[in-house]
Amino acid sequence: WITAFAGMTVFGLLTSSSNNEMYDFIKGYILKYDLAIISNEKYRMKNLPVEQRIVYPAIDPLSSKNMELSQEDIAKYLHKFGIKTDKPLLMHSSKV
Repeated sequence: WITAFAGMTVFGLLTSSSNNEMYDFIKGYILKYDLAIISNEKYRMKNLPVEQRIVYPAIDPLSSKNMELSQEDIAKYLHKFGIKTDKPLLMHSSKV
């Protein structure tokens, strides 16, 4: 069996603190699996006897294509694609 843990919620807490009670509690759940998937090397738990593999997030928040747009750029693209702004916008974006 394989489990994936959200890095900051589990491994981040465990690796950034010395809370042994929390570690022992979480470790009991992790040991039920053959493999743990983590999102970054810094979340690797050195004394955990379960194989840990890194699977990096599919979306890189630091990539230039994921950067925050200026209000000027937003206005330019709304105009370019004929999107009206007289009503609230609801947007969903995903990669296919």
